[in-house]
Amino acid sequence: MGSSKAAARLMLERFEKIKSDRSQWHSHWQDLKDLVRPHTSGVDRKITKGERLTRNIYDGTATWALNQFAAALHAFLTSPTSRWFTLSVQGVPAERLDLQARAWLEMVSDIIYTEYSNPNVHFNSNLNECYLDIGAFGTCSLYQAWNQEKKCLKFRAFPLSDTYILENDCGEVDTVIRSVCWSTRQVMQFLNGLPMPPKFKQTVDRDKQRDKQWTILHMVFPRKDRDFLNFMSVNKPYASVWAIHDTKEILKESGYDEMAYHTPRWTKLAGEVYGRSPAMSCLPEIKMVNAMMKTTIKAAQKIVDPPLQVPNDGFMLPLKTDPGSLVFHEPGIDRVEPLLTNGNIPIGIEMMEQSRDQIMKAFFIDLIFRQKKKERQTTTEIVDDREEMLRQMSPMLGRLQGELLGPMLRRSYRLLARAGRIPVAPPSLQGASLDVTYISPAARAQEGIKVNDIQVYLNDIAAIAQFSPEVVDVINTDVAAGEIARLRAVTPKILRDQEEVSGIREGRAQQEEALQGAQQGKLVAGAVKDLSVADKNRRSI
Repeated sequence: MGSSKAAARLMLERFEKIKSDRSQWHSHWQDLKDLVRPHTSGVDRKITKGERLTRNIYDGTATWALNQFAAALHAFLTSPTSRWFTLSVQGVPAERLDLQARAWLEMVSDIIYTEYSNPNVHFNSNLNECYLDIGAFGTCSLYQAWNQEKKCLKFRAFPLSDTYILENDCGEVDTVIRSVCWSTRQVMQFLNGLPMPPKFKQTVDRDKQRDKQWTILHMVFPRKDRDFLNFMSVNKPYASVWAIHDTKEILKESGYDEMAYHTPRWTKLAGEVYGRSPAMSCLPEIKMVNAMMKTTIKAAQKIVDPPLQVPNDGFMLPLKTDPGSLVFHEPGIDRVEPLLTNGNIPIGIEMMEQSRDQIMKAFFIDLIFRQKKKERQTTTEIVDDREEMLRQMSPMLGRLQGELLGPMLRRSYRLLARAGRIPVAPPSLQGASLDVTYISPAARAQEGIKVNDIQVYLNDIAAIAQFSPEVVDVINTDVAAGEIARLRAVTPKILRDQEEVSGIREGRAQQEEALQGAQQGKLVAGAVKDLSVADKNRRSI
């Protein structure tokens, strides 16, 4: 416990350095916030309540593309309408598990997915916020804990502007610092009767300001030295320390059994901690099309409502330009004429379309919304097109599975298990290490090639078998059927285990043997009858 407090104090002292190291991203993130993801917290400039957040946006292409990108990730990776994962046993194929083990894994997978669908958990809404941050900034922060009051999981996405992360020697995020601004009243509510730190108490007693604002840090990091036989919260694998940055004092210390913050990156350059996003790759085009749209709007206004050329004298100012208004001038004075600018709006629109196409490609919109072919397509062709699109996105989706979905599912399982929501595992799974298998459309797309290869091979063998039936003997049909079911993520509920299959085959073999015996008996009886009739005829002669 002393070690974690010392680490927390050291981190408090280092926070300004950590904050300074992240500042090189701030101008980049602020541009993305202003032009791509306006409805989130500011970085360099904090927004005020009720502020209009879209005043700098003249073209909404990037904002629209980001929303479509986030919706596609949600649908292809973590669909709210169908379960996108299943639990498995590490290193053991599903077909080698008994029926009871497979049923338990399926049941636990359904329990976790049903928990995610609980409206009190706020899973889908917060996950969508994460996908928006991933598309705009390349990094997001999702917090997962247990709601003791409602007896369920709880998720909350926090703005990247308030989140600071550190990596371990393996390039994994193992330390998260979240900054939040609280009033004196909120700090005292959080302490809930716990003793106030001395400097904080001294300031509160002196100023008597319950609305004074404080910078509070929530620091989560691994405990290096701990007593493995001590299960107190202050001795858990991950330390959870709340501290006041202003006074460098610790408010409260506890811990987590697993990392409570999930912070995936879309792509990451070597040596960098924070991720890079699709929006970053097309930020020049976003700025360009935004500036061009602003200029085009001004040019269109000049054409629709052009400036006027007026002689130096002879008119009563101000000029009335409303419909039906009268303009008076002295006799002999030239009339008022519009100033024609000869602006070329079509070429501006053409250049903007080129920039918009680049933005669409950066957000994979050209893959997400495949242009429909003029000729009619079969269902298989449509599925193949979608799987091809998902395979092109597979490197980035794989990082999300490794840094977001995997840790999130493992923590969800353990939180539910500690709450008594997970049933006891069958004897065959006692002591086994569980793993996660993804069965989302994105995951199945990666396996689609293997299924197609098996089906093509079987079709080729079927064609050869018409001339040489013995060629079928090279195929283990049971293995082929099981492999296709696994790659297609078919639920084990509809599959029989090997013992049941063997029993059915033995029964079928017995029935066939009995049928053959009956047929042979009929043949023998017929032959005896024929011999009897022949013998009778011979005697009568």
